[in-house]
Amino acid sequence: MKTLAIALLALVAAPACASERLPYAQCLRPDRVGEWYATGADGLVLRADRYYYRVTMANAQCPRFGKGAALHFRLNNALDRACGDANEAIVGDDGVPCPIARIDVIDKETFRAAEQAARDAKK
Repeated sequence: MKTLAIALLALVAAPACASERLPYAQCLRPDRVGEWYATGADGLVLRADRYYYRVTMANAQCPRFGKGAALHFRLNNALDRACGDANEAIVGDDGVPCPIARIDVIDKETFRAAEQAARDAKK
């Protein structure tokens, strides 16, 4: 009985610990993305409205986002926002979805540093 209670407690606690979902007010609104930069094969930084974001992809085998002029999001909710939910993805110009591992809100200085690094990498 004690083992069953521990197992049930672990199941109940696991989703809360595993979730990295952003609060609704901070979720990324794809229609408001004003600028973005690739930070390597596994991520992007974006500015949307007054927020800055780091989007980490689930694997480094994603298409190069630096080639296209637009980002296309596949969302997993009816909110038209990317919050870090399961099955959210960015779809490259080749139509292949690249799963999002996590979305983090970052500060303006971190965004600008990533922007400068991306610009320097193109030189």
